[in-house]
This record gives sequence, C-alpha cells and structure tokens, in this order.
Amino acid sequence: ASIRKIGVSQFAENDLFSNIESLIIQLGVKECLIQAEGKTADYDISKLRQVLERCNTVITERKSSEFSTKDIEQDLTRLLNGDQPIVGLPAFDSRIAMSAASGLVRYLDLMRDPSNFGHYTLEQYDLGQYMRLDASAVQALSLLPGPKDGGNKNTSLLGLLNKCKTGQGSRLIGQWLKQPLTNLHEIKKRQTLVELFVNDITCRQGLQEQYLRYMPDMHRICKRFHKKTATLEDVIRVYQAAIRIPDLIEQLEGLETQELAQSTLVKELYIDPLRKFDNDISKFREMVEQTIDLEQLKNHQYVIKPEYDERLQMLYNKISQLTESLDEEHEEVGRDLGLECDKKLHLENNPTYGYCLRVSKADSKLIERKSAYTELSTQKSGVFFTTKTLKRHSIEYAETREQYQRTQSSLVAEVVAIA
Repeated sequence: ASIRKIGVSQFAENDLFSNIESLIIQLGVKECLIQAEGKTADYDISKLRQVLERCNTVITERKSSEFSTKDIEQDLTRLLNGDQPIVGLPAFDSRIAMSAASGLVRYLDLMRDPSNFGHYTLEQYDLGQYMRLDASAVQALSLLPGPKDGGNKNTSLLGLLNKCKTGQGSRLIGQWLKQPLTNLHEIKKRQTLVELFVNDITCRQGLQEQYLRYMPDMHRICKRFHKKTATLEDVIRVYQAAIRIPDLIEQLEGLETQELAQSTLVKELYIDPLRKFDNDISKFREMVEQTIDLEQLKNHQYVIKPEYDERLQMLYNKISQLTESLDEEHEEVGRDLGLECDKKLHLENNPTYGYCLRVSKADSKLIERKSAYTELSTQKSGVFFTTKTLKRHSIEYAETREQYQRTQSSLVAEVVAIA
C-alpha cells in the first residue's frame, strides 16, 4: 500500500502449491489473506496453510463475501490513475485475480481514504519471468539469513554480497536473489552494468561515499507521507537527497564506458530517470527553501522561517526582544556583583526554573543578604538564583515560546501536506 501498487497474477496450480510458493518467495510476501474455512475442513486450504507457514508468511482469514467481485470494477476505477477503462485492462479478465484484489481492497480499507483515489497502478505479475525457488531451495542455498543467524553476515549469500549504503539498496539486492532472472537479454544487461561499476573504481567509490551514504530510506519516508505521519525532519531529509541529484547525475555521466551500447544503457536506466526526477522535484526544493529555516539545520533544529507567516513573525520578534531583555538583566547583575558575564556569572535556561543565573559556590557569598536576589538552589555546578525582573522575563519568554511552537506545529502540518 505504501507504493500504491496492486499486483495481480493468475496461473494454474498443482497439488503441491509449488507455483504459489515460488510467488511468495519471489515477492517476499509477509502476509496472505485466505478465505475462512467453513464447518468442514478444506484439504486444499490445509495444504496452502502448510506452504504459507513454511515460508514464514502471516495468515489472515477473511469472510468469503469479502472476495466478491461485485464492486471491484467501480473500486478500481476510482483507485487507479489514468483514463483507460478498467474493463480494457488485460488483468481485469482474470476473474480469480480480481476476486483476490477485491479482498485486498476491503482488507486495507482503501476506499475510505479519498487520498488513495487516482494514485494506484494495477500490474500483472508474470510468474515465469524469474527462476522458481521454493522455501527449501532458499534455505539449502543459504540465500537469505535465517532467524537464528543473528548479526553474522557470513551465514548467507545476501550477507556476503550486501555492501549497499542505503536501506532500499539492501532490499533490492535481496529481491534480486529471490528473483533470479531467466531472460538472457535482461541477464546480460544487468551483468554489463555491474561490470562497468566494477571496472571504474573511482566512479563507484564516489557514488558510494559522496552520494549514496547520505540518501535516506525513501521507501519508509514515502510510507509516512502516505499515512500523513511525516514530520518536518522527513521533508528536510528528502530535500537534502534532492539537492544532491544534479551532482549524482554528473558523476554517472563520468562513468567509463567502452561501447556506445554501454553508454546508452547507463543513460536509459540511470541518467534519464534521475533527470526526470530532478525536474519533477524542483518545485519541492523551492518550497523547502522558501518555508524552512535551513540555517538552523546545523543546530539539528527543524523550524519554519518566521517570515513565512505573519503570526510567527510577530512571536519571533517578541522572543528576540525578550532574549535581549534577558541579556540586559544578565549584564546588569554582573555589574552589580562585579562579576564577568559568561565566565563568573552564567545565564542559563534551567528545565526547572527557566532562565536563571548561576555563580560558583565560592562567589555565592556576593548574593547573600541582598534582597534583590532570590536563591533557587545549590547544586554541584554552583548556586542558582534570580531577580524579579529576570523571573518576569523568563516566564514571558516561556509562554511566548510555547505559543510559537503551537503556531509552528500547525504550519508544519501545512508544509508536510503540500510536500
């Protein structure tokens, strides 16, 4: 659901359910919906359960009525993007596949959220495009780490081959191992690309160290955007990846190739899609630069620019004035006590007392018997105290800061929704 794609497949099955087992292995299926058994046990469903359990797939039983195809045409018409009629799609003729799709749509409750409409694609999955592997073959070949392997990477082929810098890269190489190609043309194409990167060490290491290691897990971030749980930090992480794309394209263009066919392949699979992505995301970059205070990133703070909103600007100005007032009171007390600010007399924002002053225990005798100063506490780091003026400014600062955060939170929701 996070990538908004519905895949369907329909094929003849044998008594051992070996085709469905291969499909589960190839796609890395985590959960499977099946019709709930009636009063009498169904032999085929029992066999299917055994296959699913062998593949460590979660089984979820649903009512038989949820697999009805009565509403699937109108449901897919609303969910799928594009103007092509659903009845014209080849996958629509696969009635059993459409029954399964109907159960999936109901289980995920896709029709309840209007943001799903017009954003899904329907793809027909060809079981024969990859070598068929069952759970026993995967285990015997040690393709993937087992549940008892822990963090030992040397116990599986995936662990030995996985040198990826990104989460999506690690998942892709795992997918390739579960989906061995059978088409000779596709095999040679993949081998050509691997050979190019193996031979050009400079380009490969540059991509890994300068670009890929800074790429966030886009699949998981996209999932948060779809679920409307993304934060300003997620927006920034996508932005930081997006601004690296032009240089990433330039790095790929410098990849050493010996033949025109190799250059064409790199352009077709990497450079052209990245250029399209760079063009599509340009408005997003502009929006981030106009709304988010990028200067605050070095302090690990994700905040909206005050000038983006009039209310925010007013509160920001007030906070700045209060900060100046706090500094002035700090300096005034320093002159009164004869202590150098920031060396002997410290202004601190304490989690318990708010803004207050701190002196060493040796200097604390200077504030004794002075009614202008109120001692708050004595700790290992020194003596904390305040003044009436400092306390008033501190309370006002805390209240204004809270108003600022509330106002910014509503604006953050707007920015994330636009993103």
